[in-house]
Amino acid sequence: MRIKEIFLIFFILFFCILYSEIVDDTYGFAKFLYETGEYERASGEFFKFGYSLYNNSIPDSIYYEIAKCNLAMNKYDRSIYYFQKISEIDSEYYMTSIDGIAYSYQKLEQYKESINFINLQMKTVELDDTYKSKLSLIQSINFAKFSEWEKSLIEIEKSLQFKHSDYANNVKKIILKGNSLKHKSPTAGLLLSSVIPGLGKVYAGKPKDAVYSFLLVSISGWQSYRGFSNDGINSLRGWFSSALFTSFYIGNLYGSFVEVKLYNYRKENEIVNHLNIEFQY
Repeated sequence: MRIKEIFLIFFILFFCILYSEIVDDTYGFAKFLYETGEYERASGEFFKFGYSLYNNSIPDSIYYEIAKCNLAMNKYDRSIYYFQKISEIDSEYYMTSIDGIAYSYQKLEQYKESINFINLQMKTVELDDTYKSKLSLIQSINFAKFSEWEKSLIEIEKSLQFKHSDYANNVKKIILKGNSLKHKSPTAGLLLSSVIPGLGKVYAGKPKDAVYSFLLVSISGWQSYRGFSNDGINSLRGWFSSALFTSFYIGNLYGSFVEVKLYNYRKENEIVNHLNIEFQY
């Protein structure tokens, strides 16, 4: 019996050592796949490692690695899901998961969700200055996406206050440019086109459209005048041309108002488009 027991003990030890080597190889292989850009396969290997070693109690470190894989694949809804799995406040990955979720919402263009999430975390979680700085940076860009430049400026100032960085300084310069942007008045565009058809579109930076509007309104107005001059008040040509003139003139006013608003939007968008951040996790 003693020989059988000794043999069994050795067999169990051998199996444990072999199993440990296999598990370590799985984790190492997953890291290798991630580093070589095989993010989908790396995610699967991390899953395999987590379930084989921890069964249903996958540790935060593995959820973090899987979330990173999904971030790298631009699967931001999945990265949010796995970052949210890191629920232990004492975990070394908890604070990283917070900015990872805020960042993922932003990349999904769910700016309102990102704003609300950051506000909640700032109130309820004791964050260190590094993460406060990072979240304030994300928040500043969230507000900029809504052209809320003053709020954006406040947040970038907070970010720099918590931790100075050249990147945040560059973001601040862009936000200052947005905050000082001079908007053109849509009402002014409408009034200009009411005096000279198309002039409001020149004001909006659309000279070709202005010429088109001017010709349509002028030609239809002239035809209306000619019709009534030649045939009197009962002129079919005069009434038809008058109807065209009225529709073109109103369209000219409305179009000028909208074009100025679009001009402002394009100018803001040129600035906002320079505010895309890429974080490395």
